[in-house]
Amino acid sequence: MKVLSRFLTRFWLLVIVGAGVPAGAMASCADFTNLGDAAVADYDISTVQAGLRAALEDSNARLSDGRLGSVTRAALGKLCAKVPRQGVGPDVPQTLDLATDYGTLSGLVAEWRSIVLAPGMIARLSQSNGETRMALRLAAGPQMAAAALTGTASVADCSALGDAGSISPAAQTALDLLSGPQLGYALADICAALPITGTGEDFLSAMRRLGQMDLAMAGATDTLMSDAFGVWLTQSPGDRLPRLLGSVPAVLALLQDYEDGKATAPIVIDTPEPAPLPASCSARTVDSATHYFAFSQDNLDALTENVDVQAAFEAVKEMQFTTAQQLWAALQANLQGVLDQCTLDQIKELVVGPEFLPRAFLIDEEATKSLSFIEDLQDVMPVVEPFIGRVAPDEETLVSGLKAAVTQQVTLEINDQVEVAATTLAAAAEPVPPVLDTRPEGVPDYELPELPATIGVTDATDLAIASTVLNEAFREALADSNYLPATQPEILKGDVRRILRPVAQKQIDAEVDAKMALIAPVVMSTWSLTATLKARILSLPDVSGVVDDPTNQDLETRLRSLVGVEYPNARLFRSALNAVPRVDGSDATAPPLSDQLVATALSLAERDVADKFKDRAFGPLAAPDCGCVPKRPETAEVYGFYPFWFAPVKDAPPPAEGEDAPPEPTLQLVDFGLVSRLAFYGMELTYANPDGDETTRNLSLIHADRWIEARRSFVNSAHRHRAKVDVAFDLRDWSNWTASEINTAATEITRQLQAFERVPTQTLADVQAAIPTLFDQTYPDGVTLVFEDYAGKTMTDLNAQNLIDIVRAVHAKLPQPENQHVNIALDFSLIDIPGQQPVLSNLSDLLLTGRSLAQKRADGQEEGQFSRREQQETKVVNKILIFLERPTTETKKRLRARMDRSDFRGKERSEILRSIIPVVPPSGHEFVFQRQQEGDVTDEEALKYSQFVDDAIYFEDNFSGIGFWPVPRLTDPDISTIKATIALDWNQHNLPKELNVIRAPLVQVCTWACPNRAYITLAAAALFAFVVILTIRSFYSGAINQLAFRLGVVWIGMGAVILMLFVLDICDHQAFWPRILMIWLIAILGLIIGYNFVQRVKNGPKP
Repeated sequence: MKVLSRFLTRFWLLVIVGAGVPAGAMASCADFTNLGDAAVADYDISTVQAGLRAALEDSNARLSDGRLGSVTRAALGKLCAKVPRQGVGPDVPQTLDLATDYGTLSGLVAEWRSIVLAPGMIARLSQSNGETRMALRLAAGPQMAAAALTGTASVADCSALGDAGSISPAAQTALDLLSGPQLGYALADICAALPITGTGEDFLSAMRRLGQMDLAMAGATDTLMSDAFGVWLTQSPGDRLPRLLGSVPAVLALLQDYEDGKATAPIVIDTPEPAPLPASCSARTVDSATHYFAFSQDNLDALTENVDVQAAFEAVKEMQFTTAQQLWAALQANLQGVLDQCTLDQIKELVVGPEFLPRAFLIDEEATKSLSFIEDLQDVMPVVEPFIGRVAPDEETLVSGLKAAVTQQVTLEINDQVEVAATTLAAAAEPVPPVLDTRPEGVPDYELPELPATIGVTDATDLAIASTVLNEAFREALADSNYLPATQPEILKGDVRRILRPVAQKQIDAEVDAKMALIAPVVMSTWSLTATLKARILSLPDVSGVVDDPTNQDLETRLRSLVGVEYPNARLFRSALNAVPRVDGSDATAPPLSDQLVATALSLAERDVADKFKDRAFGPLAAPDCGCVPKRPETAEVYGFYPFWFAPVKDAPPPAEGEDAPPEPTLQLVDFGLVSRLAFYGMELTYANPDGDETTRNLSLIHADRWIEARRSFVNSAHRHRAKVDVAFDLRDWSNWTASEINTAATEITRQLQAFERVPTQTLADVQAAIPTLFDQTYPDGVTLVFEDYAGKTMTDLNAQNLIDIVRAVHAKLPQPENQHVNIALDFSLIDIPGQQPVLSNLSDLLLTGRSLAQKRADGQEEGQFSRREQQETKVVNKILIFLERPTTETKKRLRARMDRSDFRGKERSEILRSIIPVVPPSGHEFVFQRQQEGDVTDEEALKYSQFVDDAIYFEDNFSGIGFWPVPRLTDPDISTIKATIALDWNQHNLPKELNVIRAPLVQVCTWACPNRAYITLAAAALFAFVVILTIRSFYSGAINQLAFRLGVVWIGMGAVILMLFVLDICDHQAFWPRILMIWLIAILGLIIGYNFVQRVKNGPKP
């Protein structure tokens, strides 16, 4: 009968629907362009717009104005075309209904699209759709879908909905299809099994939608509850899941696609788009002077240990946390030194993100044990206590497991009562006569056959039941029932079970609900390393990708040469990574490190200066017991870049409460016994508004405040130790500068080269501070312009003429053109460019002394005809600093080879080569070994620093010295070897060979004397003045003569002056006047001695 009713209902609904749609009502999606307000009069336009925003992922403000404008019409057209629908009906109302459903859902769950596409939801659909009925709940309308998406367990009050006769045919169809052992048979049971956000009427509305689907497509409800359909949905979730949440026609079209696809080829799995990577994983698109790369031992440890995250997992796998942040803190503490920041941030997103991957549910052990004191739970505690320690991935699973255990226990108890009642009634039954039908009139009275004895329920039976069955509801049900005589006691028992089954079920349900209400408070959420979270972490590319990497072998040895290296940009560091030794036996044509390892190393080594805009504490830069720059050939310059962040921040903020204070930062000092020219690094000229046009992008100089802070101590420290000072500027986007911007840049650059006041105030402290550099200049010796992206060859994509114009503009505006020079720094690639490619040819106007190469040859002048004065006046670029890539054994030779292929000839080439200073890192040289020939010694200890020693000799032979970025720190492990190598091959001695016996003690004297030469000079001048006055006065006073000559004060004084001049001459190789004065004083002293001798011979001793 139920089947017939369902068929008739479906038939008449289809007739009604089909009859209600006239043929002319069909419309196309293009009609939305002319849609009028009358068509949407019955719709809430704000809800419609909310649905359009969510479905189309369009945040256009015009979709929030509550008006049917052109944007809203266009969006309706897009939705109409995007979401297929099935069934007869006009497109306009169908699309408006679809948008309204999406909008209603957005009002209930704003982020429904993100939630339905989350991996957790997709996993539920693909793994347990038949059990959870998730697809059915999502398709049943906004109210039920909202409950499914948010995991709410609230149940609508369906008690007042009436019986089946008051429910619409479509809703009744759905209820008939859903009724059964799993959800129950009654309306209230089904209502309780399907939580909803709303009222009982909303529940009926959901049932009505499901019924309409089943009436339109037979088996729709069964399909929605099938595991196969759940898997199919997750094969293309980005398209199918939003459609599942749409209107009835949209869901029907989706179900039709599923049916059609059963006979076609498998669908290509379309997983949802992954979440955006954290900012730390993004490549730096805008570089800066304060962004650099430094590879440390910690980075190497992280790179070699990042395949072993299991140790970090082991440390927290048994731990439970009250918040996701606490779990992340514990994981971070164990992973910090193992993974790079990018991977850490990805793991953090998995831990604290909206997917709730680490959240699990369990029952509180102490609270559960306290339940045993509640009398109503005494009987179920044996099945509840085993759940202590069990962790469920979601609350529903845990509660379902608890409820199933409690239900089983309660069912056993109540079924035992049913059996007691059945046994009691059957045992208390008494014999009764059989019950026969009345013989119809006219039927003969035949002899009855022998019938078996019958037993039945009598008053005695009722008394037995009343005294034995303690369950009042059971007694009442049995008392109100009628029994037929039975031939066997088992028949009576069956009747009792049948009578008591619904009563027992109600009692079971009521008792289970009551007990679960008492148990519910002990259910608690916890955060831990769940299996799902662990699997997702292990699936990250930076974790799983390295495990099977064939280049990830013996990294600790192969990458040890990188420990300590620092580079100003990623290209140079990447070249160093590509220069590490290969895995033994690997393909010689393959890179030594995989792209994944290179990317990880880059991420680990990436640095960005903290507090870059805060004031810094500068002071004297010289290292303790540091003498002056040693005497070296002109081709043995040691250049160092001093980043401003080597100075500590002034007034650093105190540590957070509960944290230990970090070590007090100190100013990084410079060994001027090594460095002969020091460049202040960190200022850059860049666009304040890079996206603007030429009038609004605003070329600006940043970090100039750091130079103003450092200028006095920086210049004075270097000059006191006979080192030169440059100011370096990073030039960003220089090839795009206009003529006006070039002029602005030149003005800003040369402004930083102005002299400062030697004595800023007349205080004693400032006067004393000025004395050590009293005879030195108070301005920098030059400027170094760092040109990013110059390729070293004739370019078509960069405006090389701009480089020439910038250098000339700066050179023309130098405040002290006689004493200040312009240097350029370049970082073009050498390793990837063949040696036959010429280099620097297009910069000949800047690099050659005097006029350009073409002008020289055109005028018929021979090379080298310019005088020194003429050269100094016309030379534009003094030094060319080139950041050298690794392996330097190749790049240095390739640089020289490319110079040989350039347009320069003879002395021109020599002039440019002797202007080039290769720049290398100050550390990381110990394990860079010189290339060995067959038969060479391969003892590792003997090979340490061999490549650096070879490089130093090559640089001095072919170029103009060596540069370091940054300047070597006193704490660098390589500084002693670097200093010894430079001293051995480059340093010269200012002492005549005849005096070599006093060289060692004289070196100690010079270490103090040279930086303090101003004091010695002033002392020598004062002593000389005293001797001169004493000598002059001795001609007029016998007493003074006695003091001056007979007691020898003049001789002692002159000797002391000569000794001080000798010290100045020997210790300060840049000084020229001490030797001249010393010779003059010796001559004057000889004349005085001669004159006195003649006077004594002629006149006798003075009276």
